[in-house]
Amino acid sequence: TSLFLNAVDIRPFIDVVWTTAYQPGAPQYENKNRSNIQLQVIVAVLSRGPVGIGDGPNYTNVSLVRHTCTADGTLLHPSRPATPIDAMYYNTTTQRPVGEIWSTHSAIPVLPEVFRLDGGLAGGPAGGLASETMVGGPAVRGTVAVWHTVLTVGVSTPYALQPHELFTGIVPSPPETDYVVWSLLTGPACEAGALAVSCVQPLSATTPCNVSSPPHVDANLGHNVYTIAPVLANGWVLLGETGKFITVSPNRISSVVTSPPEMDTPTVQVALTGAAHETVTLLLIRPPVQMHPRTDGILRGAATALQGTLVQVNTTLNADGTGTVTVS
Repeated sequence: TSLFLNAVDIRPFIDVVWTTAYQPGAPQYENKNRSNIQLQVIVAVLSRGPVGIGDGPNYTNVSLVRHTCTADGTLLHPSRPATPIDAMYYNTTTQRPVGEIWSTHSAIPVLPEVFRLDGGLAGGPAGGLASETMVGGPAVRGTVAVWHTVLTVGVSTPYALQPHELFTGIVPSPPETDYVVWSLLTGPACEAGALAVSCVQPLSATTPCNVSSPPHVDANLGHNVYTIAPVLANGWVLLGETGKFITVSPNRISSVVTSPPEMDTPTVQVALTGAAHETVTLLLIRPPVQMHPRTDGILRGAATALQGTLVQVNTTLNADGTGTVTVS
């Protein structure tokens, strides 16, 4: 039903969710642990509808709730509700994944550096992006990049996911690109200063990536969330905000500005929104300098991005809840 509801601009509500499994005094669950607490919260966020916290007094897991929203409670939604990938509808079990695989995406404007948000380049607009410079307007030749989010539930056998299975519904389709895949709930942690290959997988038209879920624990279904981030034209990869289920949400990131691929020092600038004076932590992959296309003619892609370095940036938003991060 998610496809239909999204088409008519209706946001579903899956009912209230708990953030703590055991809550004495709840009539329906007296002396019981409610199962799949984290999974239900994730599904609520991916539905793109309200996230109703239904805990009893003093039972809310604040840390879990913070994975869903900004500091002022704005939900960090994707651009559309999550839906099953097409392979979920195959008739034969040899083609259909074991378990459930759902995907959604966030569409973010990516602009050339002449439109830097701080007006730092000659000829760029002072003080920010005017309305007429948004993607699709006459004054900019920008594009839209897509960050995918994939939820796996009960996928006990790894499934080889391919880019063409990640539906967007965007017309015209975004340019074909390579991606890197970040496992949010399982797998090795991404540590600042380490090589990207230590914690992410490549994904391209010729290189599928394996997605899966951890085993079930008692009545709790094994699940995982993946961020699938595009390799930008100048080699940078924005993995997104740490500690969130939707690491790149249009409710947090309003645009990305990239330097031309031929520049000696590739730069990326991210425009942020949120609560006044909120601290935001971003994780990115800096491209390896030895693969500069000006000197070797090699198009940057997922394999190259894996040899890049993980960069973590902390920033505090302004009093109006906006801010920018520039890294090079």
